[in-house]
Amino acid sequence: MNGQSALDRFLEPDPRDAGCARTAELLDVYVELVLTGADPAQRYPGAAAHLADCSACREDFTGLLAAVRGDGPDAIRVHDRPPGSPSTRPG
Repeated sequence: MNGQSALDRFLEPDPRDAGCARTAELLDVYVELVLTGADPAQRYPGAAAHLADCSACREDFTGLLAAVRGDGPDAIRVHDRPPGSPSTRPG
């Protein structure tokens, strides 16, 4: 035993944790990897460690994932275009 209490071990952050700023930078890429069936934790272990520990970033991740998948009220519809955009104007 190294003399560290159970509480100290619990409170000690994961040394791989990338932090909020770096994880936020990777969030869109992380979501894309999830959508393709890849394992984003393998490619970005620091972001995975952070998402496991930070409820605010995890909420951002799950919200973005739901929006892109079309699961939530703010679903992103990639093929929708605003009226009058070049692709919807009468030719």
